[in-house]
Amino acid sequence: MKDIYDEAMDTVAHKEPDTLSFTLYINDDESVFASFEVYKNSEGIIKNFQLSESRIGRVLAASDVIRCEIYGNASQELRELLSPYGTKFFNYNRGYNR
Repeated sequence: MKDIYDEAMDTVAHKEPDTLSFTLYINDDESVFASFEVYKNSEGIIKNFQLSESRIGRVLAASDVIRCEIYGNASQELRELLSPYGTKFFNYNRGYNR
């Protein structure tokens, strides 16, 4: 899984300017991997998905995806793209970041 993520990081760094954060977290025994990604907009997620289709297939074949959640006001195109994967969508309501 780490190798797949290293490939993804190279693509993100050079071809995805709308990807603002792309991080991987692993538990102590390396049995659970969590990816946390932040995008400028829905188009950034769509581009990431398009550039990563072969890697996504390898991740799905090698693991059990527990959940995929999108936080923010996702476009209809993004909803249609990710809904088949059981993605849950949460619209922005209120808050702030520092």
